[in-house]
Amino acid sequence: MSTENKDLFTQIRTAHRLVVAYYKRLHQVLSSVGKAFGMEFFVWEPTEYSRPCRRTTNILASWAWDMAPGVVTEYVFRKAGSDKEQKLGDWLLVLHVISDTAVTNSALIGDIDPLELSPSTEDARSVLRCYLVAPRKNLNEYWYDDLWLRVRSRIKCTANPEAQQLDLENDVYGAGFEIDLAELCLENLSLDQPPASLIKKIEDYRDTILMNVD
Repeated sequence: MSTENKDLFTQIRTAHRLVVAYYKRLHQVLSSVGKAFGMEFFVWEPTEYSRPCRRTTNILASWAWDMAPGVVTEYVFRKAGSDKEQKLGDWLLVLHVISDTAVTNSALIGDIDPLELSPSTEDARSVLRCYLVAPRKNLNEYWYDDLWLRVRSRIKCTANPEAQQLDLENDVYGAGFEIDLAELCLENLSLDQPPASLIKKIEDYRDTILMNVD
């Protein structure tokens, strides 16, 4: 084996180990955020491509990106007592992890070489987008399939807390903000300690959409 090939596979082994270490720490942080608000983990979903296929499906014919479902993924938590019932004071927290802002559906059209993605790894960003959704009247809808998927594209990230009316008919409000994932790494955290700055920001945005709820 040539030295060049040996170096390549050394990099591949290192990259896999770094990715797993990153996901392990990331999952600890996201889990601690949910626990801080007494929320129940609800669902997770890659947002730019599919999960890995079923074991009986030919994975060799699938999109290679499907083998990396954690690159751009949303993790959904809920403060509610039912899958299909919303009461005043219930709310949804969606933590949308975008490990690489270059990885989007439009950018991946044509099965482009990952090493040719634009912007480059140096110019792309790694961000966390936090979305909060709450109804201001009682509803009977599935939190994810009915409510979240209907309003997801309407929420904007804002620099300051701002209640956004997402669904006039059902009186659903939301709010959102974005932070660099690198900012979370600057805080000295224990394995189960949520980032204080993130918790405070979520509280501020949550109070904005719940402020008129008795």
